[in-house]
Amino acid sequence: MIISKKLDNQVGQFFGVMSWLWFALSGITVVFFLLANLHNDTQFKTTQTFIDIFLISFAILGLLSSIGKYSQYIKNSHEGDVKLFYMQNVTLKKIPYIPIGILAVFLVSYGLSGQNPFFGILVSGFVMVICFDRTRSILVPIWIHGAYNSIVVLFQEGYLHDLVPSLDVPNIGLTVKTFGTVGSEVINQNVLVATSEELLKIMVFSFVIVVLASKFKVKDKSAKLIVAYIIGVILWAVLHTINAI
Repeated sequence: MIISKKLDNQVGQFFGVMSWLWFALSGITVVFFLLANLHNDTQFKTTQTFIDIFLISFAILGLLSSIGKYSQYIKNSHEGDVKLFYMQNVTLKKIPYIPIGILAVFLVSYGLSGQNPFFGILVSGFVMVICFDRTRSILVPIWIHGAYNSIVVLFQEGYLHDLVPSLDVPNIGLTVKTFGTVGSEVINQNVLVATSEELLKIMVFSFVIVVLASKFKVKDKSAKLIVAYIIGVILWAVLHTINAI
């Protein structure tokens, strides 16, 4: 199927705005769930952990992108449009990486989690990184991650649990009656867990790139990205194994 450049750009412009709308929507949704669970202290602790991850990652990314001598290392120029390397538009041609990534992450997690959970998490992280690298949009790994977690939540709640008993994701537990227990958890997995974790990885990527470029004078863009991806995914996987997230 031949996709016209005009249509591709129109879709890309929409998703370019959608990146910021997603962050805003995520914040509003989390506040809504918190207000509905004011007396649930235990779940507040879990939620607070992910909120802290999001805020710290967002703040560091904001600093890196606003300081001129550092921001130059994490900006890309495409057809005269200069953007942060992780905020590129999701064009129509890039959308297929989302379902492909979801399927690949599920198959990897299902195939490896029972044998070696850490290796399953690690490989899943690299699958999402490949999809991110091909699109350079933070929305792509967020949606892949959120969709995978949502599927696992359905398994945890009894749907096909016997087929995939080894899969697991963090349980937020904040519930709004309108959405029900399962619906509330699916929403939180997307707007809170996946968004926070992927923002954390992007922050690590950006920080490593800045350090390699400014301190170690590494000029090769591919080398910087590869090192940043490896460090970011390994850190993310380690945090999972020690139940930090």
